[in-house]
Amino acid sequence: MCRGLSLLLTVVALGAGATRADAQGTTSSVVLRDADFLAAAGGRAVATVHKGATLATSAARGGYVQATVDGWIAAALLGAAHDSFPLTVKPGASVRLRAAPSASGSIVAELRGGMGLNEVERQGAWVHVRRTGWMQSKLIGAAPGATAPSAAAPAARQPSADAASTPASAADRSVADVSPDTSRNGFVLTPTVQTGVAASPDGQRIGTLGPGARATVTGRERGWVRVQVEGWVREADLSVADTALRGALSAADLRADPDAVTGRLVHWEVEVLAHQIADPLRKGLTDQEPYLLAQGPSGENALLYLAIPPSLAATAREIPDLAKAIITARVRSGRSEPVGIPVLELLTIVGR
Repeated sequence: MCRGLSLLLTVVALGAGATRADAQGTTSSVVLRDADFLAAAGGRAVATVHKGATLATSAARGGYVQATVDGWIAAALLGAAHDSFPLTVKPGASVRLRAAPSASGSIVAELRGGMGLNEVERQGAWVHVRRTGWMQSKLIGAAPGATAPSAAAPAARQPSADAASTPASAADRSVADVSPDTSRNGFVLTPTVQTGVAASPDGQRIGTLGPGARATVTGRERGWVRVQVEGWVREADLSVADTALRGALSAADLRADPDAVTGRLVHWEVEVLAHQIADPLRKGLTDQEPYLLAQGPSGENALLYLAIPPSLAATAREIPDLAKAIITARVRSGRSEPVGIPVLELLTIVGR
């Protein structure tokens, strides 16, 4: 059996290669290669299930098996109801279904835009979803030693960033490097005493969890468990660790080569000069878009337009004129018309 978190695929029709049955007449089988997951037997593909996923199977029909794909997807990637399904995958590029509610969870399937889904439960920013469909019987083989669907485990695949992911998403990491004992992966546990959090088993201590904290287990190794914890910290106490911000840009860099810097990130200290509303003359801003007239970054006296998204409107209003602020922003225009002032879209802002 492969190492990693388990994908549960419940199948009610048997593929030709399935061989081991349980007490209810179902059989454990494995996907032999990346395989299309179809909306109907012989119909259109709505997802791709990864090679190595273990399935529970029971009966055959016309060269296809009926299967139910089950896993977790970030809520931000889900859209409204369609037809009989209460949820759909947002249109666009495919997104990844994971075996646990974590960006580091094993990728078990690729779901295509518009695919209908049923909701099982929610956990933080993640949604447990399920969908019944069909797969070709010839893509199903025996899974030696697998006797029940709950014991199934897919081949772990080294993941990368999710398509259409939220800003919090980053380079994923497979959990295939931990102990194969994953029976409690995905469980939410709480410390019984105050306990330290280490960067790795026996590694550097990076924090502390107190009794009552909730931690989701994502891996196990040598008596340690890897956990994911959700909580809140003061933004002012944090600094940016995003590698995209290394080799920081200056305001002069923006003006010197505006095309090359479009979309780049900056992390600057600036001085807020005034709160403004854009007029049609400022071509880098939308008419009536709120923005901050600022000066910076530190060490430069460049004027800046900082476009304020709705999510930061209240935070920006709390920063008075002539106050210092730490911003993270994306370059919209390195040199806007008519006077060449850079325009940046705020991602975070913290008053100093």
